Amino acid sequence: MDSEASISNLVNRHLISINSNAKSSAAIKLLTNSNVDMLPVLENGKLVGIFTKDSSNNDLVSSSMEKALFVEKNQDIDSTIKYMLKHNISRVPVVDSAISMKCIGTISSSDLLKIKKNQK
Repeated sequence: MDSEASISNLVNRHLISINSNAKSSAAIKLLTNSNVDMLPVLENGKLVGIFTKDSSNNDLVSSSMEKALFVEKNQDIDSTIKYMLKHNISRVPVVDSAISMKCIGTISSSDLLKIKKNQK
């Protein structure tokens, strides 16, 4: 797989997410029990925000798309890596498209680094 290839085949489709009307305490419990550092916040399957351990003092609804980072499934590997480095994140939600905002999974920096290592 070359770095121009899209990330769509690398997406972890076992999506651990939380509904937009959930409370912070439920998100913290899910973060802890699932051993993840980020939860996509969904409303009818659409990404409306993210919840991280850093934002655990806010209700999920206030973690809006203004602050949520995401990538599209057709984004290439190198631009995804640059995006994650720029924003200092280790995992990011992946959406079908920026128009639909249907969250299809997540991708992590370790997933991308494994691919880059295998390219050498």
